[in-house]
Amino acid sequence: EIPVRNSYSFEEICKIRTKKEQQGKSIVLTNGCFDLIHAGHIFSLEKAAELGDELWVALNSDSSIRKIKGINRPIYSQNERAYLLGALEAVNLTFFFDSTNLAQEIKRLKPDFYAKSGDYSLDNLNPEEHKALEEANIAFEWLMSHGYSKEQIIICGDSAGAHLAASLLHDLKARDKELPFLQVLIYPMVSPSLDFPSLERLGENFLLTKEQMKWFWHYFRAEEANNLDPRFDLLKIDNNNKFDTKTVIITAGFDPLCDEAEAYAAKLNDMGNNVKQIHYPSLFHGFINITRLKTAKLATIDILKEIKRNI
Repeated sequence: EIPVRNSYSFEEICKIRTKKEQQGKSIVLTNGCFDLIHAGHIFSLEKAAELGDELWVALNSDSSIRKIKGINRPIYSQNERAYLLGALEAVNLTFFFDSTNLAQEIKRLKPDFYAKSGDYSLDNLNPEEHKALEEANIAFEWLMSHGYSKEQIIICGDSAGAHLAASLLHDLKARDKELPFLQVLIYPMVSPSLDFPSLERLGENFLLTKEQMKWFWHYFRAEEANNLDPRFDLLKIDNNNKFDTKTVIITAGFDPLCDEAEAYAAKLNDMGNNVKQIHYPSLFHGFINITRLKTAKLATIDILKEIKRNI
């Protein structure tokens, strides 16, 4: 069973709050499901932590998420979600709540700050991928129209966000638009075929499972015809699809998506593109969000250095 770190019952939290108040510590409280933790979550939590001395995260319990999102959620159990959040440097402690809102907990804890961010699009996977792609295009074209050159633009994402970044590049290329200088794809989703040895070998017990990937692709797909679209299945890109954009692809040895990412890197390379794969054999899917682990932190720093070397 997954151990839970820095997670407490609500009664324990109330006692800790009294102690922190006596110590003069300011408390920032935020809440959410955090079922599919991504870079937007991490950014929001880090910004929230800057508001006070400690950041406390109230996690929707499994029963609470089922009330909000249906019987097929959560993807990760409350203990798994608490474990992931507990590994983040920004988060001091977590606790669960069963209702669909935090009103009663806020009244009792009286935090110094209550932080909430707007909805982040990747947290609610849209079955119509073109809508996400349109939003990405709008963001890119806004940068271009406001005086930024392509040499100043990097597109980057992890997992589903990496798929979106790659899809944006292929869409821009197909429409003969300016392309960004660099794309960084961190353990990307690549193909809905799910026919890769690493997905079979690591499809259970490694934070991301094959069944979860089936679920992701199902809700990512607007219609079956998407399977033939190279912006959806990245391995279906034309063999002559060469572009000027540099590509860095990050893979991890214990990631079920490792083989499809390697296949995509190899295909880009065979087409004559400037592509570099960086592999971390001892790490796993999602490691950039768990930087309390020393190896994950060092790898994340390494990735940032690689980006700097390219700009």
